[in-house]
Amino acid sequence: MLNNYLRFGDDRIEVRYVKSHGRFAKQAFNALKNASQELSEFFRLTAALPHVRAVLAPDRAEFDRLVINLLHIDIEIPSHPGRIAQPQKTDIVFLSPPAYKQHSKWEYNPGMFARLAFHELTHVFEEYLRPDLENVPWWCGEGLAVYLSGQWKHDDDLGWRDPILESIEKRTVPDLREIAADRSLVYDFAWTVVKFIADTRGREMLSRIVRESTDSGDAFRILGEGVDTFERKWKNWLVGGENGIKCP
Repeated sequence: MLNNYLRFGDDRIEVRYVKSHGRFAKQAFNALKNASQELSEFFRLTAALPHVRAVLAPDRAEFDRLVINLLHIDIEIPSHPGRIAQPQKTDIVFLSPPAYKQHSKWEYNPGMFARLAFHELTHVFEEYLRPDLENVPWWCGEGLAVYLSGQWKHDDDLGWRDPILESIEKRTVPDLREIAADRSLVYDFAWTVVKFIADTRGREMLSRIVRESTDSGDAFRILGEGVDTFERKWKNWLVGGENGIKCP
């Protein structure tokens, strides 16, 4: 399936790529290596993560083929132009940066790509720690990946900030139950829940929730407060100017 791909990497992380995309393979490897070190420290791993393989697909059709046949994930054909990465277990398929202009809605820059690699590797770590990842709180998956990767700090990174800034300005922050019921809202708001916990309870609490919680309700048991109390505090923090998120 990857017979026409070259390999760059070491015994822990490898990047597969087509010949003309070699410099992006090196960038992906370095980004994943740095992210792996930070994530290992964050989760306090005592053993190395299993071998991680990333593949840089040179176009949209090849990206879709690999997601379906390598990762065994069903997606629409052709996949949405906003989709440029997909993890599964210890494999990650990326749309290679040279294909962005023709095959995605995003513009490439090295920092954005490095943060994207960090984001996707966070999911790999989460699944490694919790094979039953569907039982982890809804805000942990995407929220933790956006928070730890630092994507939330950058206006040009896949649109993570704009919905939050608009909601803060207009005072239209949805309730947690509304967010949990709407996948698009999860992508927009989950990282603020994660950041709130990190800012007020410490990053170690996030690691504990990923490792120990069985669902969203159990997460609040670990936090030691009910959903309504947590939501009130989170909303006050989000709109009260103490969130560390720059408003327009």
